[in-house]
Amino acid sequence: MRLTEEEMQKRRENIILEAFHLFCGRGIESVTLAEIARAANVGETTVYRYFDNKTELVQQAFIKLWDNIMMQVEDSVEKMTGYQEMTGYQQVAAWLEAFRRLYLYNADFILFSYEAKLYLLRHGICLDRQYQDALMHSVKGPCMAAFEKGKQDGSIPVKEDNEDIFYAVWGTVRGYIVKIVIYDKLFGKDSPWESRYPMMEKGILSALSSGWNTPEDVLLLQDV
Repeated sequence: MRLTEEEMQKRRENIILEAFHLFCGRGIESVTLAEIARAANVGETTVYRYFDNKTELVQQAFIKLWDNIMMQVEDSVEKMTGYQEMTGYQQVAAWLEAFRRLYLYNADFILFSYEAKLYLLRHGICLDRQYQDALMHSVKGPCMAAFEKGKQDGSIPVKEDNEDIFYAVWGTVRGYIVKIVIYDKLFGKDSPWESRYPMMEKGILSALSSGWNTPEDVLLLQDV
């Protein structure tokens, strides 16, 4: 019986989800499409109807899952009580806290995304700036709006372009999150990066509230 578009989309998403679980458990390189098909309760030929090869499946899993998580982050921030009445500085602080929850609740995905980018690079696929912008679309705009609001209300006296501020801040946060997740995966808890995260977050907010010289000043906080 012919599947509807909705049923096909659900099957595709289920394949991606089962692939993600296997990738997290054993690593991307060691998992085969046949194993993914069995986990998703479909034939291997069905997997090939949706994805040309494992590299495409890894790429699409990365895109789909990252987009889902970013939308969850956006939703958690913008539905906060009194968010619209906050100063720009307070809104940025709320975003930083939401990004920290990425680690607390999505550690497996953060580790997978790091491994996936390396895997794709080995297979000749580089995530360029345009590609990254597409992945960040759900949070980039609202974050930049918070920076602009801070400039307007005086709580963020920084003159640089809002996009440059966004990438400087997000690059610092992402770097810390990845370090925390990788350290925990390899050595267990009590990561030195985890204990220093609040210091880094405080440093970003302090730099924003006082006005830094260049966006690169915030990136230096990665080495705190």
